[in-house]
Amino acid sequence: MGTKATRGLAEVETRKKPDGGYRFITVTELCMSWALYRDGRLSARALRVYFAAHEMAARRCVLEPRRTPRFTREELAELLGGVGLAHVRAALHELAVVQLVTLTVTELRFAKSAADLAGEVPACLAAMLAEFKHPTRAVPVPRRVLRMLASRAGRGLVATTLAHVLRCMRFLRGRGCVTAGLCRPRWIAQVFGVSLAAVKAAREELETEGLLLREATALWVRRRWGSRVTVNPAWCAAEPAPRGEPVPNSGPSPALSDPKSGLSDSELEPSSTYKHQEPAFRGPAGFLEKPQKLPEPNLHHVEPHDLRDVSRLELLHRQAVEQQLVSGSESGFYDFVALAERARRVGRNPGAVFVTLLREKRWGFITNADEDTALRRIRAHRDPQPERVRPRPQPHFDPEELRRAELRRQYEDLMRRDPSLRAS
Repeated sequence: MGTKATRGLAEVETRKKPDGGYRFITVTELCMSWALYRDGRLSARALRVYFAAHEMAARRCVLEPRRTPRFTREELAELLGGVGLAHVRAALHELAVVQLVTLTVTELRFAKSAADLAGEVPACLAAMLAEFKHPTRAVPVPRRVLRMLASRAGRGLVATTLAHVLRCMRFLRGRGCVTAGLCRPRWIAQVFGVSLAAVKAAREELETEGLLLREATALWVRRRWGSRVTVNPAWCAAEPAPRGEPVPNSGPSPALSDPKSGLSDSELEPSSTYKHQEPAFRGPAGFLEKPQKLPEPNLHHVEPHDLRDVSRLELLHRQAVEQQLVSGSESGFYDFVALAERARRVGRNPGAVFVTLLREKRWGFITNADEDTALRRIRAHRDPQPERVRPRPQPHFDPEELRRAELRRQYEDLMRRDPSLRAS
């Protein structure tokens, strides 16, 4: 039985435990909490209180047998980032109504199966549990991740973090914790009911913080199961700046240091003189030709300029939804734009190629590069402010890549210095 359970994991690198420890939570418990939140029976704050309650129980796991634990709402409020006690009481009431968590002064109980819940079982719970071979498997969730989920909000961030923990974290008896696995963003979007763009943005944020370390994976593996990702066992969240302290100025005032500002050390107001003020350069005289108005886009005859404009793609997407060629959800629109990027990149006649791929529903032709380009185009269309558009990092001087490489080097150096942490 032990050989069958560890099949395929013989060569996987293990670690005794992540830094900061972990808490065993079953797959069913994690899926129940998200299903209740997705069904609308739990609020986002109640979901954060659920993870904070697990961290509060983990703090008392080594309590002496004769001592009685004491649970307070003030401790939950601290784990949530200092929210008011009224919000904690309201969240605990939501958890008690569905009987997911029962908290008293001396006792903390969690629902272990769907039979322990009050009311109807969420319809999406069965579909989520069907994605896992062993729903009763205990997942070693790092306690630092629990504290992060308790202190931060965001539907896409929580779903992406839970999905990577479920897919990558497992415990092998006699060896330790496995922290690596394969996870596909499209699988997360389908199982957890979030948009693909939110999943990709959240994973990029977690990789920037160093919680997730993505490794080089073969293309055929990424298309079928996703990239190989490691939940960094040495990750530690950055401590926030203390409240109430002024932010120190990083340099002198630009009015005193910039010679072009018109101010000197002895002047309190700018000069009011009008010396050397020349008129601005004027363009050549003539008339302004009005731009020619393009006809409305038509799905039966798609032009190349239709694929370059996101606003025209939105009109084409509505026509495709009416013809039942694509889903009308946000995820369906992202796939629609990504398919247009695919047609622009490989087709001599991109309009004909796009219509053919759309009517035959060849979504498997979309690559990761097409999805990333479509995501950038949609973001630039919906939020055209240039100061909020993040510049694309250079491939050879990306500071985030250097930071992730440094985290990987520290992790490998730790494994070399302490051989007891490596699997025998």
